[in-house]
Amino acid sequence: MKNGDMPIKPIFNDAGICTSPIHLNSNDPIGLTKREYFAAMAMQGILANQRLQMDKTAEGVAICAINHADALLSALDNE
Repeated sequence: MKNGDMPIKPIFNDAGICTSPIHLNSNDPIGLTKREYFAAMAMQGILANQRLQMDKTAEGVAICAINHADALLSALDNE
């Protein structure tokens, strides 16, 4: 699984398997991925700064936030 697809706060069972608190037999991570979380944080910053929003539609802001999240994940992978 790519770093950006990992959950921000994984939950592990006693066997060390990342699991859901609802479906404890599942091996699939739950919750927001790192990419989703980083994009949300970038979007929050963009929306808080009027100068960063200029000439951007809501879709444009969302794409910009995703691009920033992807850049952060890429930089973390290269570190």
